[in-house]
Amino acid sequence: RRFNDKEPVPNIHHWQQEFVIIDKRVFIRNKTSHMDEPRYDKIDKIPAEEEIFTIQDDMVLPIGKEAGELNMIILIPKTEKRASNEDVSLNKLLRSRVEDPEALKMLTESFTGKNS
Repeated sequence: RRFNDKEPVPNIHHWQQEFVIIDKRVFIRNKTSHMDEPRYDKIDKIPAEEEIFTIQDDMVLPIGKEAGELNMIILIPKTEKRASNEDVSLNKLLRSRVEDPEALKMLTESFTGKNS
């Protein structure tokens, strides 16, 4: 089951999730941003690191939707037309990862118009 109040607002750093396992306890390192701040008048502040579940003796990290399983949800960035100023858009995501202007142009064109 998802606990939306414990999840940071999607931001440009969500492409990578970091997990830590200590004594069979699985922790997630939350990557919060300034966009989480307005929520804190309604919910508890999201900690930098939080325990999510304990793994079994076989030390296998199960992926799924049940309690004790890692539920991965793929976030797809919005197009520029659909994104607000604060949203993670495809162009913002590409600009944060690609430094070469020609490569950035080629990638951006690959994901716009008929190609999107």
